[in-house]
Amino acid sequence: MRARRLFLALWPDEKLRSRLKDRLETGLRIRDGRPEPVANLHVTLVFIGDVEAGCSAAIERAVAGVPGPAFTLSLERVGYWPRPRILWLGPREAPPALCALVGTLRAAVVAGGGPVETRPYLPHMTLARKVLQPPREDHIEPLTWEVTAYSLLESVPDASRRTYLEVGSWPLRQVTG
Repeated sequence: MRARRLFLALWPDEKLRSRLKDRLETGLRIRDGRPEPVANLHVTLVFIGDVEAGCSAAIERAVAGVPGPAFTLSLERVGYWPRPRILWLGPREAPPALCALVGTLRAAVVAGGGPVETRPYLPHMTLARKVLQPPREDHIEPLTWEVTAYSLLESVPDASRRTYLEVGSWPLRQVTG
């Protein structure tokens, strides 16, 4: 059986994808590079990488139902990494609930036999690859996302790029005021 390339992510629903598409078309025109398909947009929580079938099942069991509160994520900061030439969108500041969820999920991945992630976490959504020029603006009008679940995704090679398939999704608990 082949290895699966897995990652945990915040996976937008169709309504949010539509809002993202509109916001990107009106608030941030990508001048060059290769834009990510709207269907692939997500915020990675933990990149797991290539894992064998037995290990992927153990990781899925370990990350299923990890507790955490729902939270609001405001996507407004436009960033550019020159070395990989990636244009991205993220929050100005990561919500504490997001950082706590990432920490808990990283520990669950390791408990399930997955790799240890040591890089600092920077929440972002990749908008385009192979971008030659950074954007003129470093922000767009904030796009508010009520995050109520997280997903385990598989990255599957396609003819010209990768497609992301949802393997599982788990709700975050609603916090009542």
